[in-house]
Amino acid sequence: MFNKAQVLASDFLVINTINYAVPSSLEHRLFDSEREQLLLKRSVKSKLTFLRSRALIKQYVGLCFDCANEDVEVVFNHQEQCLHALYDSKLVCRVSLSHSGSAIAIALQLSEKPFIFGIDIENKTKKRDFESLAKTCLSVKEQENLRLNLNDSVAFYRQWTLKEALMKATGQPLSTLFSIDSDKILLAQSLTSISFDLHEYVGTFVCTKQASYKFIEIN
Repeated sequence: MFNKAQVLASDFLVINTINYAVPSSLEHRLFDSEREQLLLKRSVKSKLTFLRSRALIKQYVGLCFDCANEDVEVVFNHQEQCLHALYDSKLVCRVSLSHSGSAIAIALQLSEKPFIFGIDIENKTKKRDFESLAKTCLSVKEQENLRLNLNDSVAFYRQWTLKEALMKATGQPLSTLFSIDSDKILLAQSLTSISFDLHEYVGTFVCTKQASYKFIEIN
């Protein structure tokens, strides 16, 4: 668990978790909007991932804002292209979410002032043709930088998750970001990126340079 006073002093709380257990009662306590989203999930795996992510978000929002987990509603805001955590129908924090395999990574924006932010996580053990993927999703300069490390999955996924996190942070489509150096976007929009390598997963978190954050890992 974390020190609540420290968390609330930060703009962001970044959480990565593996094998997070879903409370058995959660599905019966979902808001109508959440239940509608759950029904759109076709596979058992996608339904479980949805429930795990909502349970995690509700738990930490409840702890940070002194409210019961079941009173926190998590909805997708189409205008801002991110999740909103609501309490008593009022926005209490914004959320960026990513999942891969059994891992879930979330970034909770706890301050009232909105900042640019986004998070992404990927399983680095997936067998992929990194050279072909690099030609598709990285700029020419990024391909050159990666050429000496084509067999290094961590190096590739750091670049890939940075693109995905930037997409969530800036709202630009991936097809646009693929051909642009990520460093140029970070510099132009005064953003910083933080990569993390945990177990078989690699992830990247992007946020406004002035924002503070706290990183928590839960197994």
